Amino acid sequence: MSSPTDHLVFATNDLKEGIEQIEDLLALPATIGGRHPDMGTCNAHVALGPYCYIEIIAPDPERPDFEGVRPFGIGQHETSQLVAWAARREKLTQFVESVRARGCHLSEPFPMSRITPEGETIGWELSFQAEADQDGVNVLPFFIDWGSTAHPASRCKQGATLLAVKLEHPEPEELAKTAEVLELDVVVGLGSSPRIIAQISSPRGEVMLS
Repeated sequence: MSSPTDHLVFATNDLKEGIEQIEDLLALPATIGGRHPDMGTCNAHVALGPYCYIEIIAPDPERPDFEGVRPFGIGQHETSQLVAWAARREKLTQFVESVRARGCHLSEPFPMSRITPEGETIGWELSFQAEADQDGVNVLPFFIDWGSTAHPASRCKQGATLLAVKLEHPEPEELAKTAEVLELDVVVGLGSSPRIIAQISSPRGEVMLS
């Protein structure tokens, strides 16, 4: 069983600006997702298929007093960019136990939630890499289990498809070994720094996002 790409995390310092960038790239409208009260962030989504999407995420302007640590350095990057991605697994606890036995250290799954613009609270479970970089680009994914929650891509206008994810890293051999254990369908290559590159089919044709 593979771990399909669930979503790409596109971090931006301003949600409106990030939405404009992605809409201009793909010629598709974004759907406002909601707010993450515990992280001081807000997001919007653009579907890349029925079970895949881009999460455009930024500091929540309604939480200027937020004093916690936003994940992935959100709000601190000089430019908008892909900083992380999520792979999807059902029965996440069992998966975490199985990959730990093969030397990959994932956190215990824990619950997360957000509030939709309609005031609905929706939830899911996450598991992160033990060595996740909270300030830079994470080429290895975190894992998500939506449980009974409807997938966010189902709420978005369709029209784009994720064709491939390429991961670049100064030590690609080691990364490729880990990707195999995690059952990821990705291309791994040499790069001067960690980088996530998404190949997308869109109304504008085939485009690249990184």
